[in-house]
Amino acid sequence: MVLGADSAYVINLKRHKVRRRRIEHMVEKLQLTNVNYIEGIDKKDLGPDTWGISKDLWGEYFWDPNGYCTMGILGCALSHRKAYKAFLDSGDEVGLFLEDDVQNTSFIHQLDFTKLREELDSIDNWGVAIYGRYKKDILRGESITDHFFRSLNHKKQYSGHAYLLNRKSAQWFFDMTEKIEYAADIRLEISPFRTITLDQSIFIQRNYWEFAKKIRNAKGTKIEYLQEFNSTTISESMNKDHWVQFKYDHVLISKYVPALSYEKGIKVEINNTMVEGVKIKMGDFNKLL
Repeated sequence: MVLGADSAYVINLKRHKVRRRRIEHMVEKLQLTNVNYIEGIDKKDLGPDTWGISKDLWGEYFWDPNGYCTMGILGCALSHRKAYKAFLDSGDEVGLFLEDDVQNTSFIHQLDFTKLREELDSIDNWGVAIYGRYKKDILRGESITDHFFRSLNHKKQYSGHAYLLNRKSAQWFFDMTEKIEYAADIRLEISPFRTITLDQSIFIQRNYWEFAKKIRNAKGTKIEYLQEFNSTTISESMNKDHWVQFKYDHVLISKYVPALSYEKGIKVEINNTMVEGVKIKMGDFNKLL
């Protein structure tokens, strides 16, 4: 068993060598076993013919609460789907899914994971168990067991860097991501299963957001390696055209995405809450930029 799961799956892009070394160090330090590394699908792997390839991967529409839609988001969603397939092929009952930029918190040392698994097995119709949000303390609803709580919808808590799935939910998510209609983290929030959470994060993401500009200009310096920890999901949108669009309309759609049009204020139900977002119609070419 690994942290209450039968096996773990770490999504890592091949070019992210620093991330790989750091997470391998964490695995060794925590003495975790049955950890499988999944080579992530890089937006660069999707090839130069982004229209021809991605139009067969996106759904007819893509929805996002922030209006973000990029090839990096597509690659991330496909990478999680690849991890689901590996878990389903393993025959295990519960899988732990991690992205390669996580770091553990001290809360991990306070938990009895055998008891945690017993609690998990006692919860009816659970499908996603959150092991980490962006901060250590997690906003959550009423208690379900000693350690698990009902997950609450909150726009600053959408995350996909640390969570558990069972076989039933993993199969459902695998089937529902044949065409990508949501980012990986948003897709986890929208399912027929119960989403449950701990009240503290076992894993948070390494982030250097406050130093983002300095890191982008760090080539040739001792902190150049930190560029790996900048967001890969929106990196191709880091140019003037995209940010002008974002500044005036708060929509960030990559020019590499075959987006025909978009509509703001479209609501989708997330954890029994209607959430406004941007609905993007996909086609053969980008007609926005």
